[in-house]
Amino acid sequence: IAAVLKDPSRVMGTHFFSPANVMQLLENIRTSKSSTRTLATGMAMGKLINKKCIMVGNCDGFVGNRMIAPYAGEAKMVLEEGATVEQIDKAATTFGMAMGP
Repeated sequence: IAAVLKDPSRVMGTHFFSPANVMQLLENIRTSKSSTRTLATGMAMGKLINKKCIMVGNCDGFVGNRMIAPYAGEAKMVLEEGATVEQIDKAATTFGMAMGP
């Protein structure tokens, strides 16, 4: 997208987690050409819609998806050890997660 603009400093990415109406995290992605003003505007937009915003670089998986693999792996392990899906979801939500794995 930025490559075809006269001013690529006006571009940044956003990554909403699904379901977006439940998940609070919003990853704002800086590009090598994003301006400080563009990044500040993106962070302010996230706050305006009541999201918890973090700034990340452009890489595979960003932050949230890099964290999901160990989280899901632990859930799978306790499932194999005999916990029910309902117990795992309850443990996750009691801990403070918006939803279970």
